[in-house]
Amino acid sequence: MADADDFLKTWIDQLTTMQSCMSQINTDTDPALTKFHLQRHADLLLTSHHQEQFRSSFFHKTNLTVTAAAFAACGTFHELLDTCYRPLLNAVVGLMREQAGGNFGDMSLDDFSAVKASIAFPSDAIDGLCERLAANMDPLFVATNPRFRAILGKPDTTILSAAQSIA
Repeated sequence: MADADDFLKTWIDQLTTMQSCMSQINTDTDPALTKFHLQRHADLLLTSHHQEQFRSSFFHKTNLTVTAAAFAACGTFHELLDTCYRPLLNAVVGLMREQAGGNFGDMSLDDFSAVKASIAFPSDAIDGLCERLAANMDPLFVATNPRFRAILGKPDTTILSAAQSIA
């Protein structure tokens, strides 16, 4: 079974593949992955033919199917990948659970999501978590992310709230 690091790295790799497929269809595709994942697919896939080209290319490279319903339900490439592959949020929470260790490893993701971040990650554990997230999510997350660190430092923040700030 793959570990949390693999899940996150694979999500980023799938997004990079999505970007590569898209850039072959429309040259207005943002070359920065940090911007591409928030880019609206409707702004680049201008016709049904473009959607079909994208679906075919992405499937050929990943064996992941993007349905017409997914295009209709999702606005951004991030949302599209969450729908046709797996939610980035689950991968982030999974890595956080693994990094927290201790008694948290046997918890379900839902149960762990409700844990106070300050309990799972006391101040001396935040650097390790941020470094691991950065190693797996480059370039979408940097270890010095001040917003994420501030959220983790709030006493009532749950793991879910912290994870949602980056996923």
